[in-house]
Amino acid sequence: MSKTIAALKQMHNIERFATEIYRVQRRAFKDKISINKMTAAMHNEQEHIDDLLECIISQGETKSWMGTAFEVMGKFLGFLSTLLGRQFVFWADAKIEQRAIKDYGIFLKTINFDAKSKRIVVKNLNDEKVHLRSWQDALGRLTGKPPKDTRYMT
Repeated sequence: MSKTIAALKQMHNIERFATEIYRVQRRAFKDKISINKMTAAMHNEQEHIDDLLECIISQGETKSWMGTAFEVMGKFLGFLSTLLGRQFVFWADAKIEQRAIKDYGIFLKTINFDAKSKRIVVKNLNDEKVHLRSWQDALGRLTGKPPKDTRYMT
């Protein structure tokens, strides 16, 4: 398997993980604003899944067999984070997005993507930065403190 396909499959699995986290975490909230933010993030991550799968298939490959395990772990982490409270939910989500941003950045620097795949990876990276900002802002509103970590907010 080429490095390009391996990277696309890894990103696809990570997006499946994130989608399930958000799907489960929506249940932690009663206010419509938070539920809508989680739902929007979940739909955006699903768009990433679909776009990455299209790239994988266009290169004659199939999605990773490990994707289901990533989904199960996403459901588990989403459930666990809701037990620890809304503040922990947003903190965990910010950490997950920081990691996604880091991974996407590494892939962009080290993998020679075709033009279509690169465009999708860059778009996904920018979306992850928006998610990070949103979770950090939500955490700040809950705690009454401004976000501490702004490394990936630009």
